[in-house]
Amino acid sequence: MGNYPTHKLFELLRIENRTPEKPPRAYSDYEVRIVGDIPENVALQKLD
Repeated sequence: MGNYPTHKLFELLRIENRTPEKPPRAYSDYEVRIVGDIPENVALQKLD
């Protein structure tokens, strides 16, 4: 676990609707990207 301000971590994420013409119904309807460098003292775990 890391110790880093949450608002700074959220600034590293870009979340977009994959099909903007349709309302999202599930998590898979979104594209989640990391647009910055993860701080050294923070661990990122990808869940499938």
